[in-house]
Amino acid sequence: MKTGVTMAGRRPLCIVIRIPSTTLSRDELEAALRGRLSRYEPSGDGTSAYAQIDIADEPDAWAAALDCLQSAGDALRRLNADGRIKSPVLDIAVPFPSSLAATSLKVPAAWQRSPVRPA
Repeated sequence: MKTGVTMAGRRPLCIVIRIPSTTLSRDELEAALRGRLSRYEPSGDGTSAYAQIDIADEPDAWAAALDCLQSAGDALRRLNADGRIKSPVLDIAVPFPSSLAATSLKVPAAWQRSPVRPA
């Protein structure tokens, strides 16, 4: 557990989809995800980048995360199958009055094994 960390607006739950080690440019990744990208940072060695999709601040954060995964799922599966991104990860943070608990979960294996639908 991290301490001394604050979250914007102290939302009860903050969820993001982290996309590690993408070889796509920001423009290419945004086009593939239909503009859903919230963050993009090139790696120090310049061979890949880290990207992130913030889940909308909705009353039901879990439903919003599921909706985002379902709508971006085909593109994420295709990019992962092509080796253009590594497996997406769901990062979840829960704030407490003076600290923050956070964990990461790999996107479920069943989602990763789902067949890639043609574009």
